[in-house]
Amino acid sequence: MSKSKVSFVCVYKTGLKFTPESVHLLRRQVERFGGERFRFLCITDHEDLLKNHSEWAIPLKRPGVEGWWCLPEKFRITGPVMFTGIDTVICGDIAPFADAALACPEDALYMIHPFRIPNRFNRLYANGILLWNGDHSWFFRDYDYTMAKTQFPLEQDYTSAMFIKHNYDIRVVQKAVPGVYSWKVNLNKSVDRPPEDARVILFHGKQKPHLETKGWLGEHIERFNREHIYA
Repeated sequence: MSKSKVSFVCVYKTGLKFTPESVHLLRRQVERFGGERFRFLCITDHEDLLKNHSEWAIPLKRPGVEGWWCLPEKFRITGPVMFTGIDTVICGDIAPFADAALACPEDALYMIHPFRIPNRFNRLYANGILLWNGDHSWFFRDYDYTMAKTQFPLEQDYTSAMFIKHNYDIRVVQKAVPGVYSWKVNLNKSVDRPPEDARVILFHGKQKPHLETKGWLGEHIERFNREHIYA
């Protein structure tokens, strides 16, 4: 298997309950658990990140787009790519995601199978993790923001619909790489420690990892905050 670098991409728009520290926290986790397999990239409108971290901070092209509807900008990046939201905790080896991205056919896309049973009927796929190879920049180039926010409840619904419309082979991340968990559905505060095979823990809803201060997750976050100084 090729050891080519894979772009680890996130999108950070100011005003969405996150801070630059949230971006740095994710970046440090990628560096710790991804090693030399990934190069970290953040598409953002945050002036200080763009000024001080031009090696990995990329300006949003549509900074005026509201809320999560800025996320289609991720498809500006040519594969191989692993994408996650900023509200993601990495606690295990993520090299297998790089391998899956590198092996992904150009007419395919990996998305998350929703964790809640009702959502598996109402919404086929979620975008907590996406993997792709090749050039899918058409998605952003043809992005109809007004139509999307009017006809789709969430950005991930729009993403699913557009790739299905273009006859892509949408594959399930969890079937390709084990160790993906939902904090809300699988773990939450009732669990003393993550499962032994845990690689990535996804957050969705109001809970955000950088706000957790108790239990093993609080210790995980604090360790990264303590061992590193924001560059």
